[in-house]
Amino acid sequence: MDLQYAKQRFEQYLDNYDREDDKVRLKIVHTYGVTECSRQIAKRMGLSDEDSELAQLIGLLHDIGRFEQIKRFDSFEPDVMDHAAFGVKILFEEGMIRQFVQEDAWDGIIRTAIAKHSDFRLEGVDNERTL
Repeated sequence: MDLQYAKQRFEQYLDNYDREDDKVRLKIVHTYGVTECSRQIAKRMGLSDEDSELAQLIGLLHDIGRFEQIKRFDSFEPDVMDHAAFGVKILFEEGMIRQFVQEDAWDGIIRTAIAKHSDFRLEGVDNERTL
């Protein structure tokens, strides 16, 4: 996994959106903040380098559906669009995940994390590594 490559590709993805828009800027700052928090939490948990990078990658991609929600609806409201489900759709059903990470070894974990990142409870996730 190449986290720097994923970050470069994420920056290219952001070129599809108006970076001057306050909501888009907020989501960019939020995304990089979550990515950094993921790194810090992984370090405190003593995770392997691979799992630390995986956590950061998930942080980077977790809100990818929000950008399109802002573009289409100028809104963050959850009743307007399920951004987590949309993120899974564009990343995995439409294949965009390969733009960020070329290997498919982590797809299951990434997909589950993005799909469930805004759930109140993580029901149905039994794998310890995925949790």
